[in-house]
Amino acid sequence: MSLHEVTHDIGSVAHER
Repeated sequence: MSLHEVTHDIGSVAHER
């Protein structure tokens, strides 16, 4: 997993919460 991939995942969750 690249940093970009992880950041995108975290950003998605953060936006949903």
